Amino acid sequence: MKLSNQSALCAEIDQVRTALQLAEEAAALYRELAESSPEVYLSELVLCLQNLALLLAAMNRPGEALVLSEEALSLRRRLSQPANENTRRTLADSLELHGLRLKGVGRTREALPLLIEAVTLRRELAVELPAAFRPFLAQGLLNLANTHLSLGDLREAGAAIDEAMRVCGNSMQEDGVFSHVTLAQVLTTRAILLQEAGRTSEALWTQRRLQRMLVKLVKLAKSQPRLYRKQLALNLENLGSSLGDLGFLKAAVRHLRKAVALWQELSGEAPEAHRADLSRAFHNLSYHRGLAGQKRAAIEAGEDAVRLLRELSAIVPEVYAPQLVDSLHNLANQYSLAGRWPESLRFSREALVVIRRLARERPELYAAAAARGALFFKKRVSMIRDATRKPTSRRQASP
Repeated sequence: MKLSNQSALCAEIDQVRTALQLAEEAAALYRELAESSPEVYLSELVLCLQNLALLLAAMNRPGEALVLSEEALSLRRRLSQPANENTRRTLADSLELHGLRLKGVGRTREALPLLIEAVTLRRELAVELPAAFRPFLAQGLLNLANTHLSLGDLREAGAAIDEAMRVCGNSMQEDGVFSHVTLAQVLTTRAILLQEAGRTSEALWTQRRLQRMLVKLVKLAKSQPRLYRKQLALNLENLGSSLGDLGFLKAAVRHLRKAVALWQELSGEAPEAHRADLSRAFHNLSYHRGLAGQKRAAIEAGEDAVRLLRELSAIVPEVYAPQLVDSLHNLANQYSLAGRWPESLRFSREALVVIRRLARERPELYAAAAARGALFFKKRVSMIRDATRKPTSRRQASP
């Protein structure tokens, strides 16, 4: 088995550090081979660099990931001549990967031209081979729409998402697995876009269409669970969060509960692969149940999220400790809403301890968050003191 393939396998079973070590070994080996025989090994080096960048990003090392991603794109451009189906396809993939990496570190304006170039290449490929490339064009348009949305370019985002919907509609019969899932993602983004534009009735109509699409995915998940269950869980989670943003909290909780149930099934079968997904789903469910006034249930879901993230952060703190901080803050909030002040203060204090530890280890990433965490803890202590202070009765003076 290739070192790069071993690396991918280790990542799937959550052995992140082992995966990173193997990816670094693979990249070093293919650098040497590519120097002596670039025509044979340069493309393998690109794949290794992209895999290594993915793992570094997962380990909260975004700067190093970005450098490798940029190098991979530069090499891929070298390999893109002569232009043919394969070189255009792989260049589009590399453009999209690096664009999304730039967006992930906040350099969204720089990401935009790369994502546009990737979509342009995929449009050409989709004309030549529609069955093979329409699904990938739809995914690229979805990424482009979300990027425009992040920049506040609602008109451009709308144009990209409308094109993505047309592409999905044309390819539904050609690639059921990819297109059903992609269309669900496109509909979710379209609903958010319409809500941002103040077109609430259209956003609701899109949500209803998305729910009908999810009914189809439920049927597909029952008939082909290995293909569809994970995607169904992700889309139910996205729909629940989107409905919550629109103010439909009961519907949001209903869909998030279904997502949690699916992640529990998947986690029961492959715990190492899906604990992080389950913790995220519990966190989202807790937050929305709190908004819906379901205080006890919000606390229960929040405690499940914190329990899982404590386990995960003990294994890979670089990745999961920041998520643990978020879930501890959420759980502290849920206890506050329920008037259980000692528990609220305890989880808030734990969140502060974790973020301060992260700030000591990686001040460039977490020092500001630790400062905000200290201020937040101080405010919570003050709020609890005010909430629990009993009014003092004045002794009346004798006449």
